[in-house]
Amino acid sequence: MANIKKGLAKETHPEAVVKCFITYVTDLPDGKETGDFLALDLGGTNFRILSCTELTKDKIVNTSVVLFDHIAECLHNFIVKHSLQDKLLPLGFTFSFPLVQVALDAGLILKWTKGFDAKDAIGQDPVTLLREAIKRKGGMNVDVRAIVNDTTGTLIACAWKDSNCRLGLIVGTGTNMCYVEKLVENNVLFGGKSSDKLKTPHSFQCKYVTEILTDTKNTFVHVKKVLAEMEVKHAKKQDWHDLYYICDIVNKRGASLAAIGVATLINKMDFSPVTAGIDGTLYRLIPGFHDQMMEVMKKFVNKNIEFKLMLSEDGSGRGAALAAASGYEMWATVAKRTSCDWIRAVTWPDLSTARVLQRMFESTVRVLGAHSRLNKSDLPY
Repeated sequence: MANIKKGLAKETHPEAVVKCFITYVTDLPDGKETGDFLALDLGGTNFRILSCTELTKDKIVNTSVVLFDHIAECLHNFIVKHSLQDKLLPLGFTFSFPLVQVALDAGLILKWTKGFDAKDAIGQDPVTLLREAIKRKGGMNVDVRAIVNDTTGTLIACAWKDSNCRLGLIVGTGTNMCYVEKLVENNVLFGGKSSDKLKTPHSFQCKYVTEILTDTKNTFVHVKKVLAEMEVKHAKKQDWHDLYYICDIVNKRGASLAAIGVATLINKMDFSPVTAGIDGTLYRLIPGFHDQMMEVMKKFVNKNIEFKLMLSEDGSGRGAALAAASGYEMWATVAKRTSCDWIRAVTWPDLSTARVLQRMFESTVRVLGAHSRLNKSDLPY
C-alpha cells in the first residue's frame, strides 16, 4: 500500500517502484451502450482487432512508422473483410505499455516493454502515430476516440456486464492493475457526503471555475457560494482548499492545451514578430489563463520567433463586420475597373439584392464607427 501511495503522489511518483497513472476514463458503462465501434488491442503477445493477428519481430523492433503502418494495414484489411468502408467507426485503442495519459485520447509513451523497441516513438503520442498511419493507408473512416491500458479495458468490459466491477487485472506477458477511485465516496472530499446535483453530469458549470479562481487567498467566498449552489452542505475548510486546487489544475491544463496548439501554428508560420489574437470567455475571464498560456508557449515556440497574445474585444462579431466591409470594398474596386454592366449582370442578379447589401455595408460602417472610403458612385449599380 505504501508503494501505491508513493506512485500516486505527484512528489514521489518519479522514484516510485509502483507507477500509477491517471486514465481519464471518468465513468463506467451501464450496459445500455449501443452502436458500431472498433476495438484495437496492441499487447505484448498479440495485436487484435476483434480478431487475432500475430506480431512478428520485424514489426515490433523497428521504427514507429513500420509498427503503426502494420497496425493500419491490419485495420484496413479487417474493415474491408467486414464491408465497413462506408461507415464512420469510432475506435478504442488498448495500449499495453507504460503511458502517461494527458487526455482520454492522448498520451506519451514512457518506454517499450515485452520485446517492443520502436525507439523513435518514446515521448510521442500513440494516438497521433495511429491516426497518421490510418491517414497514410487511406480507405477507412476511423475516428480514434480513446486510448486505454489493457487493465482499464478489462475493468470497463467487466463493468459493462457487472455494475459492481471496480478493479481490473492483467496477468499475461506483463502484469498490472487498475481501480476506480472516487474522491467523494472515499472521503477525500466533503466527508464522503455529496449531493444529487453534484452527481448530475455537466452540472458543475465552467463559470464556477472562473468564479472560484477569482477568490483571493484563503477567502473562499466564491467557493462557498458555488458549493451552496451545488447543494453541498458538508464542506469543511480543507474541502474549500481542495476544490480551489482542482479548479486551478483544470484551468492550467486547459490553458496549456490551448498554448500548445497556438505554438504549433506559430512555428509552422515561422513569422516574427507575430501576434495571436484571442477571444473567448475562458481567456478573458479566468485569472491566470493568459499567463499560463505564455509560460507554456515560451517552452514550445521556436526561440528565434518573437510572439505575443492579444485580447480581441468582441473579436468574432467585429471581425465578421470587418470581413463584410473588406469584401464589399473589393467588389466596389472591381466595379470601378470593369464594365458596370458586366458587374451588374454577373454579380447583382437584381437591384433589390444590391440594395440589401448596400444597407448591410452601411450598417457595418456605422457599427465599426469607421468612415467608408466608398461613395455611392463606387457601388456597382
